[in-house]
Amino acid sequence: MITTCVVSGTVVKPDGGGLISVSVQANLITGFVHPQDGSFVAPYQVTTTTASNGTWSLTLIETETVEKTVSIAFDFPAGSQNYQRQVYDITVPNQPTANFADLVTQGV
Repeated sequence: MITTCVVSGTVVKPDGGGLISVSVQANLITGFVHPQDGSFVAPYQVTTTTASNGTWSLTLIETETVEKTVSIAFDFPAGSQNYQRQVYDITVPNQPTANFADLVTQGV
């Protein structure tokens, strides 16, 4: 059975309050055969939006054991009618839960 991990985080405004309705999207661009059970993991896209307090979570297939990354994209308001996109590549750990900020800072 393939292991999944709930990756979660919070998007905040400059004043520290949560930013509501930010689109958070995970993308696996290239599929792979997972060594845990030989299953083919097809490329995927999973999307959620932040809650009223800016929190979000996505359940993702772990990619640590296959040395693959997943792109996490945030689309948030930047002016009255514009949106800005910020993208981070992360390795999804082989554990039940993970904090997004910890995954981003591991590579620094």
